[in-house]
Amino acid sequence: MPQMQLAILLGMTVALGPLALDAYLPAFPTIAREFGTENADVGLTLSAYVATLGLAQLVGGPLSDRYGRQRILFSGLALFAGSALMVAQAGSLTEMLAWRASQGVGGALCAVSVPALVRDQAEGADSARLFGLIGLIMFIAPAAAPSPRRPPNRTGTATRPPARSG
Repeated sequence: MPQMQLAILLGMTVALGPLALDAYLPAFPTIAREFGTENADVGLTLSAYVATLGLAQLVGGPLSDRYGRQRILFSGLALFAGSALMVAQAGSLTEMLAWRASQGVGGALCAVSVPALVRDQAEGADSARLFGLIGLIMFIAPAAAPSPRRPPNRTGTATRPPARSG
């Protein structure tokens, strides 16, 4: 596989973790309203995701060494995607917390597999170039996340920020 295609695939895979954070932050008020809870309670889903994303990497690395990078990567992608579907279907905050934790494990398996795959596929300057391209994709990924919308005003149109004077 050409290096650019590999960088794009691996970069997009690693970008899933941060994107799973950035993409749902604007939905906090809606989630809180749907579950009849406070934004701070919904914030626990963020904590569950980040905690498992970090802790599961401690297990994911040795697993990828033992069972192979691709097997762990694809398992992580499947777990991440399946958990994302279940997060969307969660009927309570407790369910959402559990599925977000599961999604964090999937993201962690992806996160540990990608650098190992790069080291397996390239050496020296090629490896540095591949890591650089993956880093660039990681830098750009948050731009794909939705941004919070301004609440509509009384006429039903989005409000504009006040004009700056001076």
